[in-house]
Amino acid sequence: MRENRPYGSEGGEGESPSRPLSSVWYFRGRTLFILNHTQIRLYPLKLPTSVKNAAHRLAKQDGVSLNQWISSAVAEKVGAVETAAEFLSRMAGESKPLDMNRYLDLVHQKPAMNGDEV
Repeated sequence: MRENRPYGSEGGEGESPSRPLSSVWYFRGRTLFILNHTQIRLYPLKLPTSVKNAAHRLAKQDGVSLNQWISSAVAEKVGAVETAAEFLSRMAGESKPLDMNRYLDLVHQKPAMNGDEV
């Protein structure tokens, strides 16, 4: 059954967006559906109080809701990690970890410095 409730009405500290996400959106269970069939999963997030307060302060400075600010921060982190993984994969090409041995063999062997012994 289709259940229509405003965004953030799940209870707790859910925040409403500062402007409508779309002209047509609704909840089904704990998933928010938007006109273009985008789904937003609700996820209860537990943050240390200091982190939550800092995020709330920064969201307020940016003029957005805490939820929007956290979503943006997570999306930014995902993008950075995936970009780095793709870049490193492309740079590595077909190489394998053992391929590094020929370069490591060129390094002069020196005794470990005091405090660095194994």
